[in-house]
Amino acid sequence: MILKNRHIHLVLTLWLTGMVLSGCQTGRSEFFYFDDYVLSEKAQMGRNIFNRYCYACHGVEADERTVSDALKQKLNPKPTNLRNPKALKYKRDEAISKIIINGIPGTSMIAMGPPDGILTLEQIDLLLIYLKEIRNIVYLR
Repeated sequence: MILKNRHIHLVLTLWLTGMVLSGCQTGRSEFFYFDDYVLSEKAQMGRNIFNRYCYACHGVEADERTVSDALKQKLNPKPTNLRNPKALKYKRDEAISKIIINGIPGTSMIAMGPPDGILTLEQIDLLLIYLKEIRNIVYLR
């Protein structure tokens, strides 16, 4: 009986460790690893928009580390690490918003805003709120 309980404990410990290390969570966001950080309501809304439209190129933690190598080779230049305060140090919200709306010609960053893009100005504002909040979160990995 003791051996069986130890075995169950070991299996559960390994499973739980795997879940934590893989970033998998139950009943939470399917993409992000920092669910325990409390985001404002507007940042949560921005996060949902990011999860739908931005994570494939910018990574699941908005830091481009989780973008596949194959995709990184196709993206020119490689996507900005949106969690790096230094990368966005001199860019104000208006400048970042303009990039999201118009894209960057000659790069993989497509125009996402009106009139031809898929995001509204309100959605872009929510993205900016989200990006500001997550820049302050310490990397867990």
